[in-house]
Amino acid sequence: AILLEQGRVDQDRGQPAEAEPFFRRALALQRSAPDAGPLRVATTREMLGVSLRQQDDLAGAEEQFDEVYRIRQDALGDDHVYTVTARFHLATLARDRGRLDEAAETFRWIVAWDREHLGETHPYVGFNLHQLGITHGQASRPDSAVAAYREALGVFRTALPADHPAIQDALSGLGYELTRSGRAREGEPILRRVLASRRDALGPDAWQTGVSQSALGECLMRQGRLAEAEPLLVDGYRTIRAASGPEAAALRRLVELYEVTDRDARAEPHRRRLAELDEG
Repeated sequence: AILLEQGRVDQDRGQPAEAEPFFRRALALQRSAPDAGPLRVATTREMLGVSLRQQDDLAGAEEQFDEVYRIRQDALGDDHVYTVTARFHLATLARDRGRLDEAAETFRWIVAWDREHLGETHPYVGFNLHQLGITHGQASRPDSAVAAYREALGVFRTALPADHPAIQDALSGLGYELTRSGRAREGEPILRRVLASRRDALGPDAWQTGVSQSALGECLMRQGRLAEAEPLLVDGYRTIRAASGPEAAALRRLVELYEVTDRDARAEPHRRRLAELDEG
């Protein structure tokens, strides 16, 4: 118990590499103890899997979650909430590893389970619809992503306070996927609203604010408004990088802007940075 608690503390602090050895030692002790039931082992494996996923060891994480799912399915059946949680972990890993159809199918199953067992307006229904929207977006199915985000927002607006971050995240996904589906003018006011909300709630230096700047910049770029787009794309990327946020999408937008405006010399250092991220 002490090992698990120390691992949890490190994980909550955003230190998954420090948490991992505590989880591994706890797992080794449980597997050698005759009184450690399989469900306790599954819980430890689950925490270890989360730690590995946070470190981008996707194969290692999937190995743990496969075993968690097997144990819980055998002990509790498919319909138990703990088994459903294990399926959720496997869906996120399938998405991370590029198996997008598999991930989407599992998220749809989880949404149906949530609706049946928790009710149509439970926040988990919205949360898993949001995950389905992300998955459709990664699979280049923007129309399906838009539909999932709209459904998620309908749930969130019923179940959550108006200023809840989940609403802003779903709006951000909706505005971006509208842009990708050729409806940038429809997406623009949504992305502007999200940017204003994130600036107010998180401040101008948060990486989430930078992501919103960059997404709005792409929306304007898709409308041919390059002069308006450029400061948003540049400032958004700088904010993201300074805050150690996710750089790749913002970098790709900047490269595209410099390519369409015939400024290859400006694009080149960003291409090199993208290559570094891909290698990493």
